[in-house]
Amino acid sequence: MLKSVSSEGSDVGIMDGTEMNETKLEQLLGEDYKTIKERIRTEKDFCIFLEDENGDIVYISPGQLGIGSDKIKVSDVPCD
Repeated sequence: MLKSVSSEGSDVGIMDGTEMNETKLEQLLGEDYKTIKERIRTEKDFCIFLEDENGDIVYISPGQLGIGSDKIKVSDVPCD
C-alpha cells in the first residue's frame, strides 16, 4: 500500500519525487474510503497520514488526521 501511495506512476500516488503533490492529495481526500481501498487493492484497513521531518503528525486538513479507517488510531486519534 505504501508503494501505491508514494509512487508517482500510481493512480493513488500523492508524491512527485520527494515532494507531496497537494492536488493529488485533495483528489484522494474527495474519494470515499471504500473506493480508495479498491484502488489500492487491499482488503485490510489502513490510515494514510503525514509526518514532518521531526516525526510529528501533520493534520491533512483541520480536524482530519488522515485518510482511512476510523478503526485505526494514530497517537490515540482516529484516522478519519
